[in-house]
Amino acid sequence: MTDGYSGSDLKNLCVTAAHCPIREILEKEKKERSLALAENKPEPELCSSADIRPLKMEDFRYAHEQ
Repeated sequence: MTDGYSGSDLKNLCVTAAHCPIREILEKEKKERSLALAENKPEPELCSSADIRPLKMEDFRYAHEQ
């Protein structure tokens, strides 16, 4: 998967993969806020670092395709 990658390439791959769970949380929060506003409910609490899932191999595959 990473044959021929430099150290910098590997770092960038890892950083991109690490952003996947963060993006998921941000999208989830955005949807929940929109739904709460549409239904005139109070805004939901923000997620904490404990809510972020661990990295998966698919995150690295996604990052590799970028």
